[in-house]
Amino acid sequence: MVALDFLFRDPIIRASASTYNLDELARLGLKIEMNLSGNKIRFIGDPPIYPELIIWKPDYQGANTGRAVLVESIETAASINSPEAIDKWRRLSTQGVTFNLIVPFSSQALVRQMLVTHVINNVTLQTHNYDQANSRYIFTTVLRR
Repeated sequence: MVALDFLFRDPIIRASASTYNLDELARLGLKIEMNLSGNKIRFIGDPPIYPELIIWKPDYQGANTGRAVLVESIETAASINSPEAIDKWRRLSTQGVTFNLIVPFSSQALVRQMLVTHVINNVTLQTHNYDQANSRYIFTTVLRR
């Protein structure tokens, strides 16, 4: 199942990115990048961490380098319990940037407990839920830790 996880995760990444106002980001001198399955283009940290979404400020106009100001790790039910996911959350929470962890609505209680158990702080927990009536994802902030 995890091998096909991208079929579910990439649309959620795109939906989350669409919640940001691109004109406002540009006015602030910020850019947004998505690390979709098979196309990892922007990372933070050393060794590199590839969050699914990064909002970053270029070092200068037209630069391909800069510093992240916000990162999002977007999980599906299939990816939550992996040791790699937990390690990624822990590392993202210590990078000195705003960190949004976005998980399925049905998994929020489990993830809350995991954050406590693994002592992961400096994270905003959000949920994603697909609204079939309106054919869109809904994102809700449920915890700031």
